Amino acid sequence: LFIGIHALAIVGVLLLMFTGCEKDDEPVKMYSLSVSVAPANAGTVEVSPLSSNGMYKKGTKVTLTVKSAEGHTFNAWSGDAAGSEATIEVLMDDNKSINANFDKMYSLTLNVTPANAGTVEITPASENGAYIAGTSVLLTVKTAQGHIFKGWSGDATGGAATIEVMMDGNKNINANFDKLYSLRLNVTPADAGTVEVTPASDDGRYTEGSTVTIVATPALTYYLKEWAGDASGSTDILEVAMNSDKTINAAFDFGVKETFNDGVANYFLDDQTGVWGIKDNAYVMTGAG
Repeated sequence: LFIGIHALAIVGVLLLMFTGCEKDDEPVKMYSLSVSVAPANAGTVEVSPLSSNGMYKKGTKVTLTVKSAEGHTFNAWSGDAAGSEATIEVLMDDNKSINANFDKMYSLTLNVTPANAGTVEITPASENGAYIAGTSVLLTVKTAQGHIFKGWSGDATGGAATIEVMMDGNKNINANFDKLYSLRLNVTPADAGTVEVTPASDDGRYTEGSTVTIVATPALTYYLKEWAGDASGSTDILEVAMNSDKTINAAFDFGVKETFNDGVANYFLDDQTGVWGIKDNAYVMTGAG
C-alpha cells in the first residue's frame, strides 16, 4: 500500500512538471503597429513605448502623440483609430494600421492704407491669421469718417466692399482708402451770379489731391469782383487743389468790367448784347455779365 501511494505521488509530480513545461513553452501572441503620416512631412507621430520592429505583445497599451510641422495642423486619426485628440492610447489586441492626417495651413495678412482710414471685417475670423488650405474667407471694408474706399491691391483686386478670398496660398492683401475733403461755395450777393464746379460731386466732397475747376458766371449787370476764403484772384475760371477742406466765396459786384484777361485770352463786353466775347470772335461766352 505504501509503495502504491508513493507511486501515485510521483506520477502527480511528473504530471505537474509536464503541464508547467508545456505552459512555459507556449508562444506569446504578437501584433504589428503601423503608423503613417499624410501628407508626407506634414508632421510626426511619437510612439511610446517604442518598438524597434513595430511588434507588440498582445494587450500592450501604446501611446501615440502627433507633432505638427510648420505650416500644418493636425486634422484627425483614421484607419484603426479615430478622433482628433493630439494624444491617443491604442490597445494592441490585433494588428493595427493607423494614419495621422494633417492639413496645410496658409496665412492671411491684411493692411489698411492709410492707417486708421477704415477697417476690414474677416469671416471666419482666425486668432493667428492662419487658415486651412481651401478655406473661403470673406473680407468686408468699413470706411472711417472722412474717407472713401478706393480698392484692393496685393493678392486681391477690384473695388467691391466685400470680396471672397480662396486660401490656396499665403495671402497679403491691402485695403486702400482715400482721404476726402469738402468744398463749400458761396455767392455774394445772392443771385448776382452762379458758380459751376467740374467735376461735379453729389456731396461736395473730393478725394485728396484732386483738382477742381470752378467757373464764375455773373448775372446781367454784375461782374466777378474777387474770390475770397480759401481762394483769391478775380479771374472767372479758378482751379483748386483739394488738399484740405475748402470754403470759397465768389464775390460779385454791380456794374461791368469792360475788358479783362484770364491769362488765356482778352475778353470784351459787347455793348449791344451785354455778352462777353473774345476779341477775335473765335467764340462767345454764353453767360451775360
